[in-house]
Amino acid sequence: MQVVTKYEIGHRYWVPRCTRKQHEETMEQDGKFWVHEYFTYEVQSKQKEIIAIEISVNRNGTVAVKYGTINVGREPSLSQWYPEDNIENYTELEALKVAHKYAKDHQEYYGNPVW
Repeated sequence: MQVVTKYEIGHRYWVPRCTRKQHEETMEQDGKFWVHEYFTYEVQSKQKEIIAIEISVNRNGTVAVKYGTINVGREPSLSQWYPEDNIENYTELEALKVAHKYAKDHQEYYGNPVW
């Protein structure tokens, strides 16, 4: 059986990220301290590279393709595995636009769940 994959080893793509950051401001007024806590949403994109492909076929002939990826340009990390349908082939600009949309809605976003 020959299986054609959507992406090849070495393929790079960008993923959106929106992380919530907690901030605290302290103010003294009339000898009392007041603390104001608030949140901001940090928009970023990460580049990932496919380093492995895992293909499985069950008795019914159903093919499942998973991709092992690593973060590009960051300290070494463990690979993460994603099903083929969970990989969005974003450019850096597209990934940032998606992340901005989540920030505007005050939501965190770390991408699709890891397989």
